[in-house]
Amino acid sequence: MFALKIWWRACRHLQHRGYIYIWANLCFVITALPIVTAPAGFAGLVKLSRALQRGERADLNTFWSGVRENLGRGSVLGALTLLILIINGSNLIAYAPVSVMDLSLHIVWIAAIALWLALMFYFWPVYYAMEKPTTIGVLRNALLVILRHPASTLIHGIGLIALGILSLILPFLALLLTCSFAAILSTGAVLSCLAKAGPSPSAAPVCSQGHADLQQAL
Repeated sequence: MFALKIWWRACRHLQHRGYIYIWANLCFVITALPIVTAPAGFAGLVKLSRALQRGERADLNTFWSGVRENLGRGSVLGALTLLILIINGSNLIAYAPVSVMDLSLHIVWIAAIALWLALMFYFWPVYYAMEKPTTIGVLRNALLVILRHPASTLIHGIGLIALGILSLILPFLALLLTCSFAAILSTGAVLSCLAKAGPSPSAAPVCSQGHADLQQAL
């Protein structure tokens, strides 16, 4: 139910802000053409969505500032994501499940891909929720979100897979909205997790906490 509420809120948010997300998605497509820069583009979408969902003023400049400030970190994550997909995907193709051991290995490789993609789904919203984010710290907190909300994460994953398949059938959807909606969803998921945990004991807003406080809130 918690995950379905997040999806409903994401759809409502997109309905009211669709125009700017369409333009942002087009900018993301351009940014993602080198492939490894796609995470930086997604960071820009998340920064834009986070500002809008918090009721702040935001425009395409917000998107581009998110891309610029995360281009280095995003490119490293993009390269690492590509490497994980290639290695585990190649293993899945090369080794057919002809025995119990082979089937077990396939499960491990699929789980590795799924876990990494789940971490990337939460990475940038968690990044922007920390006052002094580090890559290791963000990954740790993203993993914490997954462990605290496994059912919601699974539902988000299934929903995004369905959206991805639909985008393959309708390419204009991928061009105009798919990644923007994924950013809205991931940002809304993290903000909802923090809000569900209750107000922070500190004076700062929950979504501006440091690493230790963020772990407590999650």
